[in-house]
Amino acid sequence: MSDQTSINEESKKKPEAPTLDFKTHDRVRRVRNQAEGSSQETEVVLGKALGTIMEIREETNTSATDRNRDRRYLVKVKWDNGTTSYCGPESLGQA
Repeated sequence: MSDQTSINEESKKKPEAPTLDFKTHDRVRRVRNQAEGSSQETEVVLGKALGTIMEIREETNTSATDRNRDRRYLVKVKWDNGTTSYCGPESLGQA
């Protein structure tokens, strides 16, 4: 019984939100991370465009079959050329 109780308690815990290296008004550029299986974790800069983070949203996705909440961030970036994009934080790097 105690094993079942501890399993139920663990499944009710909220997962910790992933840490985010950005904050509003940070300067960023588009990057692409190398393959996760690679021994080197490097970023490849995509273009020379720079932008400013205008907003960071935390989105929560739940489904009826899965009780765990998957938290994701969506970052709104205003680029220097005047366009606005919504990106995942993994596609942005510090400028």
